[in-house]
Amino acid sequence: PEDLAGAAKWYERAAEQDFAPAQYRLANLYEAGKGVTKDPLKAETWYKKAAQAGNRMSMHNLAALYAGGALGKQ
Repeated sequence: PEDLAGAAKWYERAAEQDFAPAQYRLANLYEAGKGVTKDPLKAETWYKKAAQAGNRMSMHNLAALYAGGALGKQ
């Protein structure tokens, strides 16, 4: 069975060590509220960090987060 809460903990440990793929995956979990409480602001934070490291999917998802108005104003 999936353990998304456990996955989130491991992703967070790796994300805090500046591992961009983990930052991206953690942001996905926060955006969707899977394994963690849904939190668009945390999703934005982790997407930004991964995007700044060159993660293209994070760049895309961050733009979609903004365009969709998940953080308030589009």
